[in-house]
Amino acid sequence: MGPGAFLCVDLLLAPMESTNRLVPASAMGMLWLQTHFDDEHWDELSRGLVALSPSCSESLIADALEAGLKVNRIPSFAQAALPQIEQRQQQS
Repeated sequence: MGPGAFLCVDLLLAPMESTNRLVPASAMGMLWLQTHFDDEHWDELSRGLVALSPSCSESLIADALEAGLKVNRIPSFAQAALPQIEQRQQQS
């Protein structure tokens, strides 16, 4: 998988110990998350600071895929790419 493979998705899930970090990777992903979570969680969601249990991750992935979003699970060895993705999100 090349370095650009993560840029054509709406949501990213990165393993973090026993949870998955949820990172919105597109405007569509951010809007979809906004419709699924309460306003009080929106700031953390928009900054990719939310960690989900494996079962919650599976439910969220199923819902997102059903809605037509593109979801990618980042392998643990690729976590180094997250700062680059976050930097691109801040620039856009």
